[in-house]
Amino acid sequence: GTTMAGTGKATTATTGVAGTTVAASAALPKVTATVSVTVGSCSEAQNMASSNAASAAFRKALANSINGIAVGDVGVNLTAACRRRLVQEVEAALRRLASTLRADYTITVPSGTQASAVESSVAQNTMPSTLTAALDTALDSTPFAHVSVNVTAITKIVAITPSGGTATTAQPAGVNAAVRLQGALVKLSALLLGLLW
Repeated sequence: GTTMAGTGKATTATTGVAGTTVAASAALPKVTATVSVTVGSCSEAQNMASSNAASAAFRKALANSINGIAVGDVGVNLTAACRRRLVQEVEAALRRLASTLRADYTITVPSGTQASAVESSVAQNTMPSTLTAALDTALDSTPFAHVSVNVTAITKIVAITPSGGTATTAQPAGVNAAVRLQGALVKLSALLLGLLW
């Protein structure tokens, strides 16, 4: 089914698979992720967040970006994040700046597909650009075909196994090897200092 809710500057729309399918998929692994997408303006972000057509496009875009995943396996909650303005002059100027649309995804991993493979696909450094292109295509058939979208980050990537199994967290998409190397050097420096003292 579909539910909507909106208060103040935050507007959300949630779409997913039908109730009967949700019950049947309860025993299947899931992968969740939060995707940050910039759009042209706050009003566009709010309109997209409350639109079933936009939600359907976001579901289709992610499904088309991951092997073994169908549109029916994907649920998404869209939230518009608009900064509060203190004065009308500042508000008028900031309207021209890009606003953020947050997409909280839940992927139900179908039988025959490994949750770890889906998790790894979402966490790939190329996924932001892949998903951006897929969103452009999926939105073409919606009232938001004119909106410029850009996936800036994919975070909180977690694979959840059924029956209280262990959840695993993947490295967020966009974090490169240099950042990981820097962390390793910091740990090595701390170890050497400990030995010297």
